[in-house]
Amino acid sequence: MRALNRDEPRPVILFAERGEPEQIEAALEAGVAAYVVEGLAPARVRPVIEVAIRRFRAHHAMKQELEATRATLAARKLIDQAKTRLMERGRLTEEEAYRRMRQAAMNQGRRLTEVARAILNES
Repeated sequence: MRALNRDEPRPVILFAERGEPEQIEAALEAGVAAYVVEGLAPARVRPVIEVAIRRFRAHHAMKQELEATRATLAARKLIDQAKTRLMERGRLTEEEAYRRMRQAAMNQGRRLTEVARAILNES
């Protein structure tokens, strides 16, 4: 289940006869969206599927948002480190260092993070 959830995430519903806490925890860690215990009344199937799909989509959206936020934070950290290096080297203000980095990015047709990485890689 973990490999399936990692490689091809899909909403998964697990129907089980028993609901042992360890089994439930393992199922949730493996990516199961719903864990249904004891019985499968036909009237319950559709609502369980709909809830599982909605929970999966909400979880997937939060996961994507978290990844994007982490990437943004990492980029900001990289840019701040490069700004600090420029400020130390050239006795610049933070605003001047940032302006130089932005200008270099525009002149070279590169992303600001690429320019920041190049500054940090210089000895």
